[in-house]
Amino acid sequence: MRKILITLSAILLLLSCNSEDELGIRTSENNPENSVKKVNGILSFNSKENLKDAIENLNGKERYQIENYFEKLYNNGFKSFRPIINKRNRELINEYMSEFNSQRRNEEDQFLIPDPVFAAYINGENEIIVDNSLYKFTTRGLFFGDLNDSIKIREVALNHNISNRMSICDLRRNESGVTGVGEGVNRYIAAFTRVDDDCERSGGGSGGSGSGSGGSSGSGIDPEIAINNMIQNLSICDGNNTYWFST
Repeated sequence: MRKILITLSAILLLLSCNSEDELGIRTSENNPENSVKKVNGILSFNSKENLKDAIENLNGKERYQIENYFEKLYNNGFKSFRPIINKRNRELINEYMSEFNSQRRNEEDQFLIPDPVFAAYINGENEIIVDNSLYKFTTRGLFFGDLNDSIKIREVALNHNISNRMSICDLRRNESGVTGVGEGVNRYIAAFTRVDDDCERSGGGSGGSGSGSGGSSGSGIDPEIAINNMIQNLSICDGNNTYWFST
């Protein structure tokens, strides 16, 4: 498994819901990762601080301990975006292989979340819940909003993935930050920086904003959805520079 070390000083929020399923792991103040709940197949954390602590705590453990932890989640019905499984657990590995077809695996290869623990907390639909908000990761940005608007969030994310044909680099140049893309739905894209060599070499691209929904963070956005401070130092990248967060 590819490991890229990153520091998470604050992490994105995800939603909670009335139909919460306890995962049968006793909560412990010394083990914040044990307070996770499963909501309709999505892992839910009370706050970004809780998620941050859980990731940092697991990253400090031995590999076999991390494998055992996530295998307990899998045995309770959770499916990871990128699972952490002991290589000797052939039954669980085969189960994942049978469920993820070649197209899904190719998508995963093109959209790597550097921290393996964080990637394992995200479900197979690229979603996670933090502080009553749903976050959905796509190659066109991070879409999020209140959990009660989860259907709308997914619809908006799907439509943007289909209709927005701007290059990754142009999206980061022209539509970075938090942007309202629908009633109750927001999108976050990290701004272009000079360290983005691929974008630098590609030049200006189309140069336009493409869709009318663009604009940098805070431009024409209701203050209630300008939540930049809640998303800091989260890094997501792949070999083709489709990453939305900078460390």
